[in-house]
Amino acid sequence: MSGGNLVYLASYDNPDFQWTDVNDWEPGIIFGALVDRLVYWDAKSSTLRPWLAESWTASPDSTQFTLKIRKGVTFSDGSALNAQVVADNLTIKGKGDKALGIPATYTWPAGFESATVTDADTVAVKFSRPAYGFIRALTFYHSGIVGEKTLKLSFQDSSDIKNLVGSGPFVFDSYTPGEQYVLGKRKEYDWAPDGAGHTGAAYLDKITVRIAGQNSVRTGLLQSGQADVMRDVPPADEQRLGQTGFTVLPAKQIAYSVQLRIRPNTPATADVRVRQAIQHAVDRKELVDTLYFTDIWKPATSVIEAGVPGWVDLSGKLTNDVGKANTLLDEAGWTARDAQGFRTKDGQRLSFLVYSVSWIRESQPELLLLAQQLKKVGIELTVKNVDSNNETAAVGAPGVSLSISLGSVPTVSGPMRNNFHSAVTTSWFNNGALAKDTELDGHVDALSNATDDGTYTKAVGELQNYLIDQAYVIPLDTNQQTFAVAKKVHDLNVDAYGRLFFYDAWLSK
Repeated sequence: MSGGNLVYLASYDNPDFQWTDVNDWEPGIIFGALVDRLVYWDAKSSTLRPWLAESWTASPDSTQFTLKIRKGVTFSDGSALNAQVVADNLTIKGKGDKALGIPATYTWPAGFESATVTDADTVAVKFSRPAYGFIRALTFYHSGIVGEKTLKLSFQDSSDIKNLVGSGPFVFDSYTPGEQYVLGKRKEYDWAPDGAGHTGAAYLDKITVRIAGQNSVRTGLLQSGQADVMRDVPPADEQRLGQTGFTVLPAKQIAYSVQLRIRPNTPATADVRVRQAIQHAVDRKELVDTLYFTDIWKPATSVIEAGVPGWVDLSGKLTNDVGKANTLLDEAGWTARDAQGFRTKDGQRLSFLVYSVSWIRESQPELLLLAQQLKKVGIELTVKNVDSNNETAAVGAPGVSLSISLGSVPTVSGPMRNNFHSAVTTSWFNNGALAKDTELDGHVDALSNATDDGTYTKAVGELQNYLIDQAYVIPLDTNQQTFAVAKKVHDLNVDAYGRLFFYDAWLSK
């Protein structure tokens, strides 16, 4: 079973491996092979398993946590994992480091105070407020543990993969910009997470990550036997590849659904009736049936995906009802129509601009179909493309009120607060908002203050309902990835965040 070089086809090259911020798909997959985490979220059983932390405890109010660190672990530079290096990692993740230009990670619960060493193998973590989801946050890539050499580097220097010192089952070998990354096996590795398929070193000798931006090129390389695995399988190819001997591997995620977000930064989008009209004008079944060709893809059922703790099935509130949408728009005063059939009010067309984005694969065709659906109720949706380097600025521009979005949620409280609470004035949702929604703030605060399963489940359920009732979020379809895998590849798994987990994979001869 041991040996061999697995060739993985990445859809783009983004050489940013900054250890507190890595999240983008392709660098995230590579990072996960080089850097271990304290806790592993087992996607198959939806359980948290020990990894670099062999055990943990939490105080009843979820403000204090104790982590028992695994012994015998070493980093790729030969240095040992111990409580001090873990505490140093957590401190920078929780507070950032201004001198090094490193921000705090945004996926953790708010209120981090300290991480201190209590003995050679134990770290005590303290928050100023309940941090119920903290242990789950330790399963995400932002919480990967790096060696002291990497900890001392600036944001820019620590973004370079050559400077990444991790304890993972693979080590960095080489990088050819725009072409490929090569990773080699760590022969001494023997600290996989509980529940892994074997112990000791990884089976693969090498992983070659080859950059192939065009869908047809990736598919051709896979079919010709020049590659073993590809990501971003075009929907039209899923069925064909599955029928010709390849395994199409769906990767569900602990994440937001693919969704349209509406920020109340104009009189139109500040009117809940207009937002609700958009909600009811969307035909999710038509979106999925038109854009995808296998039953892997489903209409979204809530703000978050079904695998996220606290998910509530709200599909009953997400019905396509053109009549109701028209009634709501009439009530909002958008009763006149122009020559093109779009609604107007005081001489102004009911029109919105939205950008397709490179990091949501089908965003352009999905938004174009959505524009056709909204036109049926008299709303104009203009879909524009922008260079990937300028996407953030374009989507965040003052004149933009709609955004297609998704994202991982290792803890729901951290991302929800950063995305929607009015105290976070720099968020896309709040930037330029005409008024604060104190009721929304209350729901987010209740989630942030949860201390146990009961208070968390109640708060996250109420928040999902509120975001949909107020139509700040328009869920569209499920948020997942698909990989196509050659027959000779065995036991290639995906983690809870939809990234490949190469440790157990092996190649048949």
